[in-house]
Amino acid sequence: MNDNGDPWVSEVPDSPVEGVYRFTVPAGAAAEATGVEDGQVIVQGRFGPGGAWTELNADGDGERVATIGPLRPGRYRYRYAVRPAPDAEAVAFRDPEAKGLSALSVPGPDPVDYGDEERLPVATAIAAPGAPTPWVGPDGTVTFEAGSEFAASSRVALWGNFGPAGSWPRTPMARQDDGSWRLSLPLEGGSYYYKFEVDGVDYKDERNPAAVRSEPTWSTFTVPGDTLLGRFTAPAPAAGRGEVGVMEYASTAGEAERSAYVWTPPGYDADRAEPYPVLYLQHGGGQTWADWIEVGRADRILDRHLREGAIAPMVVVMADGNDVDFPAEITARIVPTAEKRYNVSADPRRRALAGLSMGSGQTLATLWAHPGEFAYIGAMSAFGDPPEGTDVAAVNAGTALLRVYSGDRQDFTYEPTLDLIAAMERSGVEHEFAPIIPGPHCWDVWQRSLIDLLPRLFRA
Repeated sequence: MNDNGDPWVSEVPDSPVEGVYRFTVPAGAAAEATGVEDGQVIVQGRFGPGGAWTELNADGDGERVATIGPLRPGRYRYRYAVRPAPDAEAVAFRDPEAKGLSALSVPGPDPVDYGDEERLPVATAIAAPGAPTPWVGPDGTVTFEAGSEFAASSRVALWGNFGPAGSWPRTPMARQDDGSWRLSLPLEGGSYYYKFEVDGVDYKDERNPAAVRSEPTWSTFTVPGDTLLGRFTAPAPAAGRGEVGVMEYASTAGEAERSAYVWTPPGYDADRAEPYPVLYLQHGGGQTWADWIEVGRADRILDRHLREGAIAPMVVVMADGNDVDFPAEITARIVPTAEKRYNVSADPRRRALAGLSMGSGQTLATLWAHPGEFAYIGAMSAFGDPPEGTDVAAVNAGTALLRVYSGDRQDFTYEPTLDLIAAMERSGVEHEFAPIIPGPHCWDVWQRSLIDLLPRLFRA
């Protein structure tokens, strides 16, 4: 409930996950209150880790909407504002003369209360000046630093998956005496990606050597901790790590040479009498063949599952799905190349195909067009109804597992996923719909999906 009777905020209706809230600013309200016609409407509040003061962009052609959650039980202070320009101070509205902030109370046990006022950015001391960033402390406190090259900037914020369930608020950084900007956040165990936003322009943290091919301004890091993602994205001991190599193949797209990452398990034996089962794992739109390793940490997830005995040793191929007829690409180029270069099974019962978002659509398109070629199917943030004429009997006979995953209503493929489930039920396609994973269209959701899917493969 909103303590101030704010009609612009409410819990998202019909949400499969509790504690997800939507802020809806009426069209023209910001301009009417502030005179700022074309600024970015934002919701500022203590929604970040440890109650950090963050900003949520409220977007839309008419109403401006921002969504966040699930929020843990507690009382959160917030306000509405509009930023006239990326380097300008935000102008509060609705009641700029009011003392204090609005408050949102989220019901539930063990509520948190982060206080009545805006919390200024916190910046702890640097453990090793000049060392690669960010600095991860033993208690999980992570300190970021944008260098003194931004000394003349008006505003520096940290954008990253530090919000609830892997969402992406912007968190203001604090200017230091030497012109640099710094911010410390208490983060739970998991894998993270981020960038600096300087007066509205994105910059990479150049002191972090980690790179992401599909997102040149992103940097990545992990925080150890006893959470699901903390355990599964931590690096394995050197002796227990699989190997990640690169497989080149000729694409159906003009015979161009493309690349795929291939994970092989520790002790991989190219001459083993029994070929390894193989998972073909696809990325999403706007991503590349490298994202499942560089951001998704699929290699570490596989290492952990294998070390715990939860999966059979397998080979995982992560290919480039952009700008191709994917069913033709996977069956005519990717699979034949993998079978030639690696000791992997050609038996469809020992093959799996999975993907996220665009990759889920490609996975399902392949299933509908080539039933029985891949006995195990995983679709994350999924869409792609079976087309008219699909041989449902062949799909069911040739598929040992078809499992679908989705984030909550913040995931923009949530409704298409529900449509897919309904279409499969109408047509008689046998499938499993995994419990909804809290979060938007993001890597936290897809990592959790992969963690759940892998132990289910090659069990028939």
